[in-house]
Order: sequence, then C-alpha cells, then structure tokens
Amino acid sequence: MKIIDFVKKNYEIFVVNFIALGFIVFTLLAQFGVHIKVDEGVELVPVEIGYSRSTSHINSKFVLVSERYVRLKYENNAQKSFWVPTSVVFGRAGVDDIEDMIKDGDSIKRNVFFNTKFNKVIGVTKSGKSILSLYYYNSKMFRYGIWILFLCDLFVGFLVKSKNKKECK
Repeated sequence: MKIIDFVKKNYEIFVVNFIALGFIVFTLLAQFGVHIKVDEGVELVPVEIGYSRSTSHINSKFVLVSERYVRLKYENNAQKSFWVPTSVVFGRAGVDDIEDMIKDGDSIKRNVFFNTKFNKVIGVTKSGKSILSLYYYNSKMFRYGIWILFLCDLFVGFLVKSKNKKECK
C-alpha cells in the first residue's frame, strides 16, 4: 500500500520516466528499424582495414576525426562482405593485431544483425543473439540511458523520502 500511495503522490516522476523510455525506444527503432534478422555464430574473416575521416565541431573549432573500419566477409560466402568499425568487432585491439589476422586469414565468430528490408548490416556482437544485445552493444543511448534513468529515480526517491521525514518532525 505504501508503494501505491507513493505513486499517487509523485506521479510526475512516473510521467517523466514514461516519456524518457518512450524517447529511448523511438530512437532505437529509428536507428535500427524493425525488420531485424540475426545470423548467429557466423565465421567472419577480416579482409582489409580502412579509415573514415570526418570533421567534428569541438569547442567552436572544427577538428578532423578519423575512425578505423574493417571489412569482414563471411568465411563460406566470399561475395558477402561489409564494413564495420573495428572497435565493435575487435574491441581495443591494435592495428598490428588486426593486420596479422588479415595476413594469416584467421576467422572470428560473431553474431551479425542486418535489416531485411534494406539488406544492410546494422550491427555485430561478440555474444548475445537477441535484439536487446544489439541495442546494448551498438547504442550508447540504450546502454547508458537506462542506467542514468534508474539512478536518477533512486536519487529523486531518496530526496522525496528525506523531505517527507523532515516534514513529519
């Protein structure tokens, strides 16, 4: 009964949470789409390393930003290849390690998510075959937003409880 009374007294918190969760869900659907299929445990072979250069506006200056990408191909289908950021596939592995894998022809096992409507790869995960793992490993908003929302709720709940204690005395 105390929880129901707390919800009735502080419905604003739950409305804000509902709006924030709706925003997160809407952003995930816009980013990844709804036509998602997963190829589980696919053997991928790194083929080449490339770089993407862009400019970013930081502290009222334009800064050249470079991100490393790797082209992966399916081991059993050489014509099916795609580019992904190296950090998604290899984590913090260095260029030398990746180049050694390319030279040796080593393969890695990953789960590949792609949009069936556009036949485009939208994410790769090392573990986790569900769509939630795709969201978690490929979307910072989902990864950090849920935790921030939860921690803010705990903080606000603590403030409300301490305020109620002070009013009772």
